[in-house]
Amino acid sequence: RLTLYQPGIRSGYVHSYFGGVQQQIAPSLAVEINALGSLGRKGITTDRVNRSGMFNQMFDDIYYRANQGSSAYNALAAVARFRPSRGQLQLSYTWSHSIDNQSEPLTGDFYDLSFGLPPSRAGFARQFDSHGDRGSSDFDQRHNFVFFSVWDLPPVWTGTRTAAVWRGWKVSQIAAFRSGFPFTVNADPVADIAAHLTVDVPGGKQLLNPKAFVRPKGVGTLGRNVFAGPGLFNIDLSLSRSFALRALGQAGRLTLRIDGFNALNHANLNNPGFLDWSATSVMDTARAVALYGRKGVAATFPALIPFAETARQLQVLVRLEF
Repeated sequence: RLTLYQPGIRSGYVHSYFGGVQQQIAPSLAVEINALGSLGRKGITTDRVNRSGMFNQMFDDIYYRANQGSSAYNALAAVARFRPSRGQLQLSYTWSHSIDNQSEPLTGDFYDLSFGLPPSRAGFARQFDSHGDRGSSDFDQRHNFVFFSVWDLPPVWTGTRTAAVWRGWKVSQIAAFRSGFPFTVNADPVADIAAHLTVDVPGGKQLLNPKAFVRPKGVGTLGRNVFAGPGLFNIDLSLSRSFALRALGQAGRLTLRIDGFNALNHANLNNPGFLDWSATSVMDTARAVALYGRKGVAATFPALIPFAETARQLQVLVRLEF
């Protein structure tokens, strides 16, 4: 295919800001609140012109790369750190909103950053209209709550012959609760009918009401990324103990550890498939289904897509140090 570049194309630039406060509330408790953000301008975008051969029948879509990209990111983050005598705990919450008019200009060309959706090509919904696609970024996650902790378990059965076996164990965990990624529906809404619907179906949940949409006249009127996909959460647990081995010297140590990934065996949902009903008069119910088993697609270069999420996994580690 033919790719054209804006004459004098340049690198984009970013203006960023950060401000925060910290406070020691108690000897073992500290909190901080931070505001941060950035404005991106002159980002490189991809448009697809000559659609349907409207200018030249000899060519299919012509890819045009230019400095038409703009973005904005604003966030408020709160962190609490608690350090008692037997462990530590940190809780972090971030509210953020990322807005742009195109999240990845190389989608379908060199990278595949589409979060598991069917292959697509970068381009504005309407050719020559870079402002019409301004909306939430494809990777926008409005809420993000993460906490981790490490604790020294208290000794049990002290004074017995087995007391040494139960002494010195540590338990740790890391958990994340996040809102979902946005997605686009190329359709026209039906007035007074709720679009959102949560119904259990085989393999997942139906998220949208088919009766709330009709075939659009060209590009739908709903805008880019106006719907939010299902959120996700995951908890990993770990139990460990180190034993001193003096026969191997002062540094001699044997460590035993059991890790449980996705300890609750929770299946997160994918976003629905590509929701484009421009070629049908009735919304296909199957396309509005979010299936269980979120999984990142195969990596190209660089590997910036989410890691694959699996069912519960247990890992046993034995490490000898000397």
